[in-house]
Formats: sequence, C-alpha cells, structure tokens
Amino acid sequence: MVRTDGVREIEARNTLETDDGTKIYVVNKGLINGKSEEPKTFYFKTTPTFF
Repeated sequence: MVRTDGVREIEARNTLETDDGTKIYVVNKGLINGKSEEPKTFYFKTTPTFF
C-alpha cells in the first residue's frame, strides 16, 4: 500500500518449522521510503513479530 506521503507499507508472513515439528509464525511489517532509482534516498525498515 502506498500512503499519501509516498511511503510504502509492506508485510510478509512466513511459517518456520523446527526440527521437532513446532511451527513458528512470523509477520514482518515495514516501511519503504525514497525512490529506488535514487539509491542515496532509498531505505526500508522492517520489524518481525513471532507467534
């Protein structure tokens, strides 16, 4: 989703499985700012949450 200020919100959902079969759900939410064609201004931040 692109906000009105041009910042893009991103979200990725993943499931990890341990050797003993336990499943760990991970949600990574973050922001992307800047223009990809301008590397000095382009950056992103994400934060994982584990369930």
